[in-house]
Amino acid sequence: FFRHRYAKTRGDRRQALQVFGVACYQMNKDPAHAWRAASSALTFSTKLKNALWVFDQDTTQNKNPQQRQHKRLIFRIKVLQITLVAFIVITTFSPQPIGLMEESNTLCPRVAVCAENIIQLTALGVSRVSAFSVYPALVLVFLTKCHYLTTWLSKSLFSVVIPFDDVHDLHIFLGMYIAVDVHIHAAFHIVRWASRGELHMLYSHRTGLSGLIALALVPFITLPMLMPYWKRKWSAKLFNYFKKSWPFEKRKTLHFLCIPFALSLCWHFINLAFVMGVTTGIYLLDYCFGCFFRTWKIEEPIFTQMP
Repeated sequence: FFRHRYAKTRGDRRQALQVFGVACYQMNKDPAHAWRAASSALTFSTKLKNALWVFDQDTTQNKNPQQRQHKRLIFRIKVLQITLVAFIVITTFSPQPIGLMEESNTLCPRVAVCAENIIQLTALGVSRVSAFSVYPALVLVFLTKCHYLTTWLSKSLFSVVIPFDDVHDLHIFLGMYIAVDVHIHAAFHIVRWASRGELHMLYSHRTGLSGLIALALVPFITLPMLMPYWKRKWSAKLFNYFKKSWPFEKRKTLHFLCIPFALSLCWHFINLAFVMGVTTGIYLLDYCFGCFFRTWKIEEPIFTQMP
């Protein structure tokens, strides 16, 4: 159950002592023996720049604690998503009064949410599951870009659980999840409405119209900001063309379409009106705080080119 890990001491005697001492301690479980072995090793050679095979346990030794915190946070988000999915499945397909299912195995709590056969019920189930599973992502994708809020929280007790120092990777992961989830949600709503002959709901009802607006905004929000990842799939020539045509400033401006996206979700459903209203309000307050209280004008800037 021990794993080899390669470590370079770079000539640091103190680091060499620690590395070799940890290795001896884990092999012998004797601190005194570890100290004697490390001291004798340093006496034999003061420069331990060569490889040292250090035995450590995967569960206790981790060279990147922030990555470990990030994985734990993703796990907690998934647990919350599974809980919300279980809740919506029970409250949708359970018989009344617990759920919405009627005695005739149909349900129609609202005009936009009706299902009468197995195809419509399946499509409705996938739509509702995708909707409730995306709630945590919608909230966190905005809160991870509240820079001043996360900076303040990074000095609090919450920083022990959440790695506020680097939440950009989490923002990217949640953004891509939302982009995929929104398309799945819309596709199965369209399938259900087409099965019922109600495609006019896409433009005649606020649920369909607001969802169509949000769906149209998603590619403009996500795809330009994923340009650095395109280089892995496309040729370098094509990538450089888009990089020159779409500099970061333009892509960042398009990324602010997330505000109309959030407002369209507020119009989409009553639950989202509260969730996205509060989340967007916190984001806008954080942004305005930075503009008005953390921005300074430099009267005479002097720029010196570094050699």
